[in-house]
Amino acid sequence: MKIGMGSIIGLVGGILVLVGTMLPWVTWTVLSVNYSASGIAVPIFGILVLIMGLLGLIFAVIPKPIMGILAMVWGIIALVFVLLSLGVLSLASGITGGVVSTGYGLYLALIGSILLLVGGPLQYSGLKKAAAAPPMAPPPA
Repeated sequence: MKIGMGSIIGLVGGILVLVGTMLPWVTWTVLSVNYSASGIAVPIFGILVLIMGLLGLIFAVIPKPIMGILAMVWGIIALVFVLLSLGVLSLASGITGGVVSTGYGLYLALIGSILLLVGGPLQYSGLKKAAAAPPMAPPPA
């Protein structure tokens, strides 16, 4: 079975989301003490992004057309949670007295969720084209 471009993009996107949740999402400095938190340590959004990225990764590699649409849905949900996390971090930077900065893990998860969002429909269209193609006739004898 040939792996299509949509499946590869979805696979890379899911892996980027998973790796991004393990890397630092936020670093803040209060009274000259640095604190850092990975995506998993962010109370609810980080865990949800991890779960949605894992589901998107699983559905992106299953070779059925509907799985491409589901991978896109998980990518959309992961993207929403990443953007909500980014908004909460910018809100926290305004509330706290210290300096809050976003880490590179958040941006990696953002890129991965966008790739899941793009890879799902590509997988769907590629598998639909492969299913619609008529079988080749045997050569004349």
